[in-house]
Amino acid sequence: MPDRQADVRLHDEVTVTEDDEVRYWMNTLGVTEEALRRAVADAGTRPCDVRDYLGAPSTGAA
Repeated sequence: MPDRQADVRLHDEVTVTEDDEVRYWMNTLGVTEEALRRAVADAGTRPCDVRDYLGAPSTGAA
């Protein structure tokens, strides 16, 4: 079973500089790459801020 704590620690910031991170956040938040990059540019890299900006539901993590 995957270590949920490790997953949260790895994704404590929304980064758009690495392809695998971009794919992870696109899938997690259900958005396009363009929307993700705009959200990070406007809201910053904290996952809760990016989720709020996008109007994405909170998962209770990160």
